[in-house]
Amino acid sequence: MRSLFGRILAWLSTHESWVLAAVILLSAAAFSFNLFSFPYFENDEGTYVSQAWWFVKYHQLSPYTYRYDHSPLGWMIIGFWQVISGGPFTFGFSINSGRILMLIFHLVSAFFIFKITKRLVPNVWIASGAVLIFSLSPLGLYFQRRVLLDNLMTTFMLASIYLLLKDGRNLFSVLVSAILFGMALLIKETAIFLLPGMIFLVFVNSLRENRTFALTSWTLTVAMIFSIYILFAVLKTELLPASWPVTLNRNPHVSLVEAISYQVNRGQNHSPLSGFEEFLKTFFDWLRRDPFIILGGLSAMVINFIAYRKKKNFLAISLLSLSFFLFLLSGKLIINFYIIPLLALFSISIPLALYFIFNSQKKLNFAKNLVPWEIVGVVLVTGFFFFRNTDAYQVNETSKQKQAVQWAKTHLPESAKIIVDNFAFLDMRESRNANDKAFANADFFWNFGYDPQVRDTKFAGDWQKVDYIMLTHEMVVQMGGGSQDLLLSAFRHSQPVAEWQPSLGTYLNLEKLISTNGDWVKVYKVGQDRESFADLITIDSRL
Repeated sequence: MRSLFGRILAWLSTHESWVLAAVILLSAAAFSFNLFSFPYFENDEGTYVSQAWWFVKYHQLSPYTYRYDHSPLGWMIIGFWQVISGGPFTFGFSINSGRILMLIFHLVSAFFIFKITKRLVPNVWIASGAVLIFSLSPLGLYFQRRVLLDNLMTTFMLASIYLLLKDGRNLFSVLVSAILFGMALLIKETAIFLLPGMIFLVFVNSLRENRTFALTSWTLTVAMIFSIYILFAVLKTELLPASWPVTLNRNPHVSLVEAISYQVNRGQNHSPLSGFEEFLKTFFDWLRRDPFIILGGLSAMVINFIAYRKKKNFLAISLLSLSFFLFLLSGKLIINFYIIPLLALFSISIPLALYFIFNSQKKLNFAKNLVPWEIVGVVLVTGFFFFRNTDAYQVNETSKQKQAVQWAKTHLPESAKIIVDNFAFLDMRESRNANDKAFANADFFWNFGYDPQVRDTKFAGDWQKVDYIMLTHEMVVQMGGGSQDLLLSAFRHSQPVAEWQPSLGTYLNLEKLISTNGDWVKVYKVGQDRESFADLITIDSRL
């Protein structure tokens, strides 16, 4: 029996495609099971699916004024997916369609993680372990299922890395790698913090005689790809602010320079100490969801620096991880899903570190001959992650959000002016079928507070012109943070007409404007004072 098992393992070890197919299939199952129900639909997901649909249907970059908050390439890709898959409502709620696309990109990322790890350590089981860590991590599933630009960027980043490792001596591969990384940078600008590691990869994988040319062509190609974004702003005369003396457009307008300045200075109002406190708060949230990949990844980063100091490609993976982690540690405003590309790098680093530890222990030589520890490791990783991540497979956090939208479609007049979270924007604005209402006056709460066209022109800066508020976790968090005064005024003068209460694990205190999770929705009728924020009556609770 042992001999048969050994022969099977030996055969699999030499048939990489079968092992790869198995782990990709397992990744697909873990990712897709309960995909539409966990985690709750997040505000940014609604932003990107609505911008994608506005691009392909209305040929606009956003339902509102495009403010250069990100390059549009990411939601252009989402829009292309919406077209070829039959529209944003093919899979039900609009965000469902985006999550199917995230599944596709996740599997492509898993493929490249396998290939990258296999290039570094020629062992299919180590490569399989990397994929399983990436695909089964509770923290990974929480963010990778969501329709986020960071997930798209990570796939392009991994493809770029793989091309350099596979054939960095080939200048054509270097060129394609640069194009892919340039696209990653266009999708999400945070990819720029990976540049030191990427340039080091080009350096160590190119031939000595054409190394200077490879470095120059790779860097210039990345810069050329990103310059498309700058050229777009120039052609629209929206590169420079209207207040600058050298601008060509004196009329009030948005500008790329202002947007970049805003992004760079986000969090600057914090002191260094308070900025670090914000990072720690986010860091402990990551730890709570998955201590293994965070602590294991950071430890592996250090181990690989020391253990593989003579193997430059191993150092490059650690350098990529380190440079991005330093960005997260910078003390600026860090959003929790910024960790996504680092999770992919940690998934590669951890098996590499474990491989070094096991192979450096001579006492394990005897055990290695009897027990294929790589196989045992793969089984243990699979079991460990599966049994500690049951929420991802059994908790439904989105049903109340869907029910709230359906209730509004059924009970509210189409002419109503409704302030919504962006998770509901596209489903509220568009007719999903022939008998479905479309609320032309459903507006994203952030634009209600800050977009002059919405706040000043449409609502005349008057909260009393609002009819309903579809209140969510994100709106409460923003009001609690002091960034939504107009919305808060409307909320203070409203009464609940329908609500879908949170689960027992969510803490919600509307009097203090505190919410810890987004698995709830409340609809308020604006125009009547309420004595207490806690004085809520469930009028319609479809649980």
